[in-house]
Amino acid sequence: KFSELNNAYEILSDEQKRRMYDMGGMDANGNAAGGFGGFEGFQGFQNFGGDPSDIFEDLSSMFGGRRQNSRRGAGKDVNVQINLSFMEAAKGCSKKVRIRKKDICKPCAGEGAEPGTKRRTCPTCKGTGEVIEVAMGFLHVQVECRGCNGQGSIIDSPCKRCRGSGKVEAEEEITVQIREGVDQDVRLRVPNKGEPGDRGQPPGHVYISVNIKPHPFFTREGADVHLNYPLTVSQAVLGCKIKVPTLDKEQEIALPAGVQPGSTRVLTGHGIRHMDGNRYGNLIVHFQVIVPKNATDKQKDLIRQFAEDEAAPQVPRV
Repeated sequence: KFSELNNAYEILSDEQKRRMYDMGGMDANGNAAGGFGGFEGFQGFQNFGGDPSDIFEDLSSMFGGRRQNSRRGAGKDVNVQINLSFMEAAKGCSKKVRIRKKDICKPCAGEGAEPGTKRRTCPTCKGTGEVIEVAMGFLHVQVECRGCNGQGSIIDSPCKRCRGSGKVEAEEEITVQIREGVDQDVRLRVPNKGEPGDRGQPPGHVYISVNIKPHPFFTREGADVHLNYPLTVSQAVLGCKIKVPTLDKEQEIALPAGVQPGSTRVLTGHGIRHMDGNRYGNLIVHFQVIVPKNATDKQKDLIRQFAEDEAAPQVPRV
């Protein structure tokens, strides 16, 4: 980039090269160009990034200046993490969060000057916080004033509490509304609750990372909720009615005879709300047939009687 700027300087400072460049006979690197294009020759500055104004912003940043979209003096953002239970994340909640940040120093009201004294206008920049400097002998560049570090004013007697910064370490409790359906590692933003800006500049934001604790028997996959439901052998063989817990209340469902281990039943709309709308996921119930480890003698006799009439399954053979 500096080489490109140097080439541009050589062309603009040499009248003959400048004339050739304007007529299209030379490109931005000083090389001869084919044909004449009148003032269209200035298109050569597209080599600097497409927008001719970019060269001046690049120069400004190289020599200590600032780009136009910088938020000089804006407050810093604060990052915190909160833990939510599975149900708090699924149903939404109100959560109090304590944050540590720099806040306005009360003795000096954020001015940084000892109470009873005032800041004085910087004599170098006349209060603007910026000065114009000449770069490379021909470009005027707006840069931060070194006399006041861009503040526009100077403190002769710094505040003893904040040592002239205008801010002190503080702790604040804020209330955050957690919308239902928030997922693991989602980053929430609480606007304008971060650190205050310098002397009237906008404050920063608070960014909250969410960590969700596991549930004893519910698991989550996006907006869908999964539940493992145990069945006895007799329930699986004969069929039955069961009450399944959901995120709101128990739901009674009827199972037919012959429920297979690992089979599922989907309860539509009983999952978690999607983050991007009002739709809800599903609750998927996974059935597990529990085989008793310590069957009684009576149970064993009944199983033997059952086995006598039981059809042997088809086993794959090589």
